[in-house]
Amino acid sequence: MCSLLLSPKDVSKRLGVSVNFVYALLSNGKIEYYSLGKAVGRGRKSLRISESQLNNFLETSKHSINKHKIFYVDVKHTSKKQISKKLNTLFGK
Repeated sequence: MCSLLLSPKDVSKRLGVSVNFVYALLSNGKIEYYSLGKAVGRGRKSLRISESQLNNFLETSKHSINKHKIFYVDVKHTSKKQISKKLNTLFGK
């Protein structure tokens, strides 16, 4: 059975967070993903997340939520670098 592959935009809609936040999770290794070569016209790789990879992230996040590791970010005024820094602080990477 084939697993559905989601784009970072799809993941952001499912989680109710910004696309920048999803990219920060991907770059920090919080969500595993597939890199599918270069996206047409943009010159960067196309990233995809499987249903199982998203579910793994959600399962491991439950543990963090139970430990009160929750933070809120004003995504319009916060860069990916600042979000990554906060994630590293919270999750110790």
